[in-house]
Amino acid sequence: MTEPEPDPDRAAVAARAAGEGAAVAADSFRTDLAVEEKNGKTDVVTQVDRDAQETVIGTIREAYPDDPIVGEEEDALKEVPETGPAWIVDPNDGTNNYVDGIRAFGTAVAAVVDGEPVGAAFDCPALSDTYRVGPEGASRNGEPLSVSDCADP
Repeated sequence: MTEPEPDPDRAAVAARAAGEGAAVAADSFRTDLAVEEKNGKTDVVTQVDRDAQETVIGTIREAYPDDPIVGEEEDALKEVPETGPAWIVDPNDGTNNYVDGIRAFGTAVAAVVDGEPVGAAFDCPALSDTYRVGPEGASRNGEPLSVSDCADP
């Protein structure tokens, strides 16, 4: 089986969905939050996580209504299908940081086909950083990213 090619349409939807989910998180950052434990004191969730996931899923569904979506919060698939297209969502990656008022958090969205990535985005609103992966390669804030040629750090 050959690896799927990057998909500009799915990459664009991932970027839009990540941006919209991150905006939901940004609106409530450093406000009074109700925090719930999922599986212990370091595995927490807030209503913002749920709202951001709902926003991301809604954006994906507008473009790809029948694709499976794997999400972190309840009511979402928990395993990526081995075949066909799917989406992977972490609506508030870094919830512990978010709850503690630390700016290192963001919304991650990836599109896969047959389990292989074809487009992705990670939007960090409090850091003003957006990462994208698609047919043009990887970028941060629109600037291309590359692997360092430094062999001895």
